[in-house]
Amino acid sequence: MGAASYTIQSSIDGNVWSDFMVNGLIFTITDQSAIGIDPRLTENCYSRIRINGGEYDGQTSNTMWAKYAPQGGYLHHSTLDTSLHLTGVMSPSAGHGIEVGIEIRTFVSATDFSLNPILPDAIGSWTWYRVNPLDFDDKTLIVGANTHTYTTTNADIGKLIMVEASGDGSSFYGLVRIKTLEIVQ
Repeated sequence: MGAASYTIQSSIDGNVWSDFMVNGLIFTITDQSAIGIDPRLTENCYSRIRINGGEYDGQTSNTMWAKYAPQGGYLHHSTLDTSLHLTGVMSPSAGHGIEVGIEIRTFVSATDFSLNPILPDAIGSWTWYRVNPLDFDDKTLIVGANTHTYTTTNADIGKLIMVEASGDGSSFYGLVRIKTLEIVQ
């Protein structure tokens, strides 16, 4: 995108934004290969990324809600399986199945970042949405979809599908969002 850097921003109310600080310095990413951050939140907040330089200078990403986690698990791996074996219908056709796989582990201790075995049942809730492929903030709750699997319907045609997996609040406090790459047809 021609940007010189990207700055993480945070907001308590989603309206007033400030640059995210780490050790007294504004948290800015200059290497576009960065794939994640671990900012050690001290409270719930909204977050987004501001583009610095280039054609999109000053524009921001979609807003994400970040929940403070006093302890808990570590998202080690996540997948969306849309293979034919789920429903017999091939993706992206309406009627294909989507199955989420999430691997969550805990660190051994605050000073030992080795990973313990996978935590069973660390996800407390599953929420599925239809998402406008041109505006990711435009999403509609899929009523009744509340497990780790979902079968697309004709109501999903023209939309992307997104799942939010929320932690159980004791072994995992996080929120994982995964979105399909293909529009349902």
